[in-house]
Amino acid sequence: MKVQQKNTPCQLCMSRKFSLFSDVSEPHLCQLSDNKNLITHKKGQILFYEGTKPLGVFCISDGIVKVYKTASNGKEQ
Repeated sequence: MKVQQKNTPCQLCMSRKFSLFSDVSEPHLCQLSDNKNLITHKKGQILFYEGTKPLGVFCISDGIVKVYKTASNGKEQ
């Protein structure tokens, strides 16, 4: 059985006060919230690759994200 995640409005997000969105005005938050997409990812799935431009801003509501850089020998740092 798959659990549906709730698309919380940006204005009500509990993490917002700890993010770069903490000082964004209410009208801008509403506009941001109206234009966002809720996407769920599976464990181990890559959000974007090193050296490429991401397609947007990622707001993580649940889980852990591993951030790493690949060295010239192919190892993760």
